[in-house]
This record gives sequence, structure tokens and C-alpha cells, in this order.
Amino acid sequence: MKTLSLVEAAAFLKLHPEELRRRAKLGLAPGAKVGKCWVFIDDDLAEYLRSFYASPRQALRVTWRKEYECHSSNAAVRGGLISPHQAASELDALLTPKKSLKLRNSTTSWKFDAWRVNKLGEKPKRTWDEAALKWLTETQRKVTH
Repeated sequence: MKTLSLVEAAAFLKLHPEELRRRAKLGLAPGAKVGKCWVFIDDDLAEYLRSFYASPRQALRVTWRKEYECHSSNAAVRGGLISPHQAASELDALLTPKKSLKLRNSTTSWKFDAWRVNKLGEKPKRTWDEAALKWLTETQRKVTH
């Protein structure tokens, strides 16, 4: 068994020393901080590296054992197919953005409304007097009013 420093262990794992230090600090990599230095054991690092190996793929099983049997016949609640309409409505429900209360800037909306009236020839949503009254009620709490 051989102990390695942070730089040696990082070279062994082909990692940047700072990344290995971060992983060891989080408990993701095997290592100990002794005093002011990180210490790693080469056997532990080899085992840590082996944990990243891909699991071996198994061939199609010819013999069935009890733990490999299908358990769907023993299920208490059986699932079924859902209609495309139901699936689409569930998907739409998941994809619709959550509505948040967003305060609109009244000055910007008034400018946009004025642009639509002038450029597009639309009828205004409110008269000038209504807009002035709304502005007064919205800004009555301001000191500069």
C-alpha cells in the first residue's frame, strides 16, 4: 500500500488536482486531509477508478429463475393504454408555463397602446381622462406626486 499526495493522485486519475481536491472534500473520492495536506491510498484510488467502469452486459437469459419472472400478473393495479387525446392533454398540462403575477409597467403599456392607436388605427382601450385617473391612483403613494 502506497500513499500519494494530491498532485500524484490527480496524475494517477488523470484529473486536475483542484478537481480531485473538490471531489475528496465532498466525499466523492477516497482521501483524507491530514493536517494541511490531502493523502490518498493508491489501492483506494484504483477501486474508485474501477467504479466508473461500465457494467458488463449480459446475454439473453435462456433459463428463467423466479427473480427474473415477469411480475405484472401479480400487480395489484394494472395499467393500460391511454388514449392519444388524454396523453396530449397531459403533455399540454406539463408544458404550459406556470402563470406568475408579473406587474406591468403602465408607462410602457400606455406607450404601446398609443403606438397601436396611431400606427394601426385601432380604437383606444380607454379615454385620456380614464388613463389620467388611473395614473393618479397608481402614483398617489409616491412622494414626488
